[in-house]
Amino acid sequence: MVKENEFGWVAVDGHGREFMFSKKPYKSFPCMDLEVMWGQAWVVDSIDSPYGVLLPNGTIEKLIGRKLTYSDEPVQLK
Repeated sequence: MVKENEFGWVAVDGHGREFMFSKKPYKSFPCMDLEVMWGQAWVVDSIDSPYGVLLPNGTIEKLIGRKLTYSDEPVQLK
């Protein structure tokens, strides 16, 4: 759950799925070859939701005004 003084983070995994996180996520396998699709995920160190909340496709573009890919860094919503 995002607290009043915190902002969410959004990112896209290697399958094109869009996620929101309460903390800044990091790549689950940062050194893995980007062609290995199952290794292209974002995670956070959180018991509540380590893998984030799945968003409908197109949500991130509506929120930040541009598309993201797995190659992009997560974006903090403000």
